[in-house]
Amino acid sequence: MYLYQRNHNYYFRMRTTAMFSLHFGITEVRHALKTKNKRTAQKLTIFLYNRMDIIFAKFIQKGLDVSITPKIKKIISTYIQEAIIEYSKLETMRHNTLRFTDDNGKTYGGHTSPAIDREIGIIQDYLTEYDPQKLQEKAEEILPRTNIPQEAINSLDNDDREIFYSELLKGESEILHYDKKRNEERVSGGELQKAEAQKTTKETLAAAFKQFNAENFERIVISTKADNLLSELAQTYLENESISRDWREKTYHKITYVLKIAMEIMGDKSVEQYMRKDFEYFRTILQKLPSNVSKKKEFEGKTLIEIAEANDASKNKYPTLKVLSINTLIGQLHTFFEWCITHGYIQTNLCRNLKMRDNRKKITIKIHSVI
Repeated sequence: MYLYQRNHNYYFRMRTTAMFSLHFGITEVRHALKTKNKRTAQKLTIFLYNRMDIIFAKFIQKGLDVSITPKIKKIISTYIQEAIIEYSKLETMRHNTLRFTDDNGKTYGGHTSPAIDREIGIIQDYLTEYDPQKLQEKAEEILPRTNIPQEAINSLDNDDREIFYSELLKGESEILHYDKKRNEERVSGGELQKAEAQKTTKETLAAAFKQFNAENFERIVISTKADNLLSELAQTYLENESISRDWREKTYHKITYVLKIAMEIMGDKSVEQYMRKDFEYFRTILQKLPSNVSKKKEFEGKTLIEIAEANDASKNKYPTLKVLSINTLIGQLHTFFEWCITHGYIQTNLCRNLKMRDNRKKITIKIHSVI
């Protein structure tokens, strides 16, 4: 949800739910609030936001259940994780298929940005138009270069299969964006790539790093600066959701803290670059982290990773976070990445199903009646 100003007047902008967009092709709703007063605009925005939720819910209540089943999620998620592996069979098949020759007779390999951009554009056109028959045709064009078994597709009913075709195209788009980003990083770091390709020794590689001076490093950082950084979207998320959800000050600070430690532990990257292993590492560090870490003076000047590893090495000299606390932090991070899906920044939330099992024994309280 966004509140923006144009010609001194405020406007409301909101992305529709995935279910609504999938079947009706409407990805966002915009409305002029006809006011120049920001406070009034904020109140109207909250009202409209809540009304839109009710409208979408009514469609679902009428039987329009197009939720993505766990089976479909697992099929697509498994394919994505295996397809992005560098130098894998799936990557090779993908690059061979995407090879093309332009109108000027120039041929581009499937691993190049022009070929990748061309395929991303084609897929986006199919998703925007949302013609079930065309979606199926494009999906069936992609399937031969995947490792998705035909049995898995045959096990889906007609409605689920229609959703599967759409989700496959979204997954393929995600893979292609990952390919492009990795290729850009490879090109920008060409000097180091050459050193690695020649199978240099550690000493030679270290020398290459020394020669790679600060000026070159600064140039590369600028040229590979990512869009939709976690730090940037976190600020947007906090500003918009705190208003629309009417967060208490305590809630605002808690969620700010979660996003802050996520950036410290996983790094500040484009939200589409985070992998499942990043979230699992986040959870691992939380498991080793002492409780009330910010209140202990002995930890001043140290990173959370340093504190967690030191505590783990000392066999938990300091009591670690409770499972409930860890799950709360993970849940808040998961909610942020769900928001990223709703607003079109990512297509898959890899922070799902990350919570820990709480093995503490449940306490049963018996109440004896007294006559």
